[in-house]
Amino acid sequence: MVKKRIVIGFLFAGLFLIFSRPTHLAILLGLGVAVAGEALRTWASGYISKGKVLATQGPYSYVRNPLYLGSFIMGLGICLMGRSIIFMLAFLLIFSIVYSRLILKEEEKVGRIFGEEFLAYRARVPRFIPRYPTKMKVKDSFDWLQVLSHKEYNAWLGLFSITIFLLFKVK
Repeated sequence: MVKKRIVIGFLFAGLFLIFSRPTHLAILLGLGVAVAGEALRTWASGYISKGKVLATQGPYSYVRNPLYLGSFIMGLGICLMGRSIIFMLAFLLIFSIVYSRLILKEEEKVGRIFGEEFLAYRARVPRFIPRYPTKMKVKDSFDWLQVLSHKEYNAWLGLFSITIFLLFKVK
């Protein structure tokens, strides 16, 4: 299921767009939540160099998986826009199954690459529920080129497209 998360996401999105029941208010409220999630993803993308340097700054000083947390928040916002409790529950179930496995798999890989450095980081920073960092590095290494290299603009375009589609669907 982890390897098929993209396909599952597209199938879920297609069904969501068909069965959603948006209102202007639901879109406004959900969009605020979804934009916050995508903003977190964008912020996190500016700090990560996968496999090269252990990301511990910016959002990574609050939570070990800010990209997935951002995806989760964005998904909640999109479900709010569509006003379907069934899709909200399905999203929560599918996300928790797929991403809990994915996170464990990735943390195992990162642990092999960064060893003791990752173990120390893991001991002080929570996996998914953020907390205020006890020790934050002063040096800031956010890089817009990293954001572009991770193609985070695709998620922004997807969110924009879903929002436009739902606006046309409002009765």
